[in-house]
Amino acid sequence: MFPAAAFAGMVLLASCSADELNSGGGSTIVPPSGETVSSGTVNFTNNTSMTIGNGSITEGTTRTAWMTRGESFDFDGNEACKLEMPAEPTLSGDESVLTEGGVLGNVGVNSVIPEGVTYTSEKENGIYINSDLYVKGTLNLNTYVFEYSYSGNPNPIGRIIICKGGTLNINDLKNHAIEDVQILNYGGTVTVNCDLTIDPDAEFATTESLDMQDNSLTVSGGKLYVGKNLKCGSITSETGGTLIHVLGAVSTSDNVTIDGDIDMCVEGAMTVRKNNAPSVQISNTANVHIDCKLEVIDEKVNSNEALVNVTDGATLCVSYLVSRRLNVSGGEYGRVTNIYLPNQGVIDVYSLAVGTST
Repeated sequence: MFPAAAFAGMVLLASCSADELNSGGGSTIVPPSGETVSSGTVNFTNNTSMTIGNGSITEGTTRTAWMTRGESFDFDGNEACKLEMPAEPTLSGDESVLTEGGVLGNVGVNSVIPEGVTYTSEKENGIYINSDLYVKGTLNLNTYVFEYSYSGNPNPIGRIIICKGGTLNINDLKNHAIEDVQILNYGGTVTVNCDLTIDPDAEFATTESLDMQDNSLTVSGGKLYVGKNLKCGSITSETGGTLIHVLGAVSTSDNVTIDGDIDMCVEGAMTVRKNNAPSVQISNTANVHIDCKLEVIDEKVNSNEALVNVTDGATLCVSYLVSRRLNVSGGEYGRVTNIYLPNQGVIDVYSLAVGTST
C-alpha cells in the first residue's frame, strides 16, 4: 500500500498575471497542515478548491480562478528557484581575435569572433573548448562541443559567451550532448535547430527566450537557466542534480518527464499541448514549482487522456492545475508525495486517482 499523498494550501509564491491564471505570491513553502488524503477524504485548507467533473458551471461545479498575489518570489525548498544567470564576463583585451572566418577548430586560448565574422564547427568527432570564446559575430555549431580535460589544464570548464549582437546557431550536435561546457547568452541571438542535451557539469544560460521549435530538450544533471520564455518539444530529466529555472512561461508540444532528485522552477505558466495523450510525469523525489498555471491539453477530440502524474515522493507546487486526469501516489521507503496549492489555489480535473501509481 502506498503512503498517503498530501495536499496543502499555502501563501502564493510569486507574481503571476491574471491572464495566465484566467483561461501567484511571496513566501516560503510551509509543511502540510490539516488532514492528508486518506480513506477517500480530501481535506481542503486555506480556501483551496478542486473541481472534479467536466468543469461546466451549468452542472453545478465550482472553480476559484482568482488568487491573492504576494510581492516577492521565495521558495527555499527548490534549489532551481535560486539558480541565477552567471555574471557577464568582461574582455581583458588579451584575447586572440579570430578574423579569418571559416571552419572553427579547437579553442585552447581565450578568443573573440568579432562582429561581421562567421565560423562553423565541422569536425565529426566534435571540438573542445578549454577557454573563453566570445561571440560578437556568428558561430554555427554543426558538431558537439566539450571541454578536454588533461593534467595541468588551467581552465576547469570552457565557455561560449554570446555577446549582445552576436549569434549562435546550434544546428547539429551529431547525437551528442553539451559536455563540461557553459553556453552563456547575454542579449545575443541563439537558435536551436536540433535536439539538445545538457550533460552533468554543463550549463546553458540565456537572458533571452529560448525557442527550440519542436526539438526535444534533455537536461541530464546539468543546469538550464532561461531569462524569458522556453518553447520546445518534450522535456526530459532523469539524472539527479539537474536544475532548471525558467523566469517566463514554458510551452511544449510533447510530454514532460521529471524523474529523480531534480529541481525545476517555472515562474510563469506551463502549457503541455499534444495530439493524443499528453502527460506530465513528476516522480522519484523530483521537486517542481510552477508559479502560475500548469495546463495539459489533449488536442485529440473527445479525449480524456491528458494526464498529470505525481508519484513516488515527488513534490508539485502549483497555483492552478488543469488536466483531464490527475494521479497522485506515494512510493517505496515511506515516501510521501505532496501537491502544494496557494491560498485560493485550484485543481480542475475530470478524474482524480489517489494512491494508485501509473
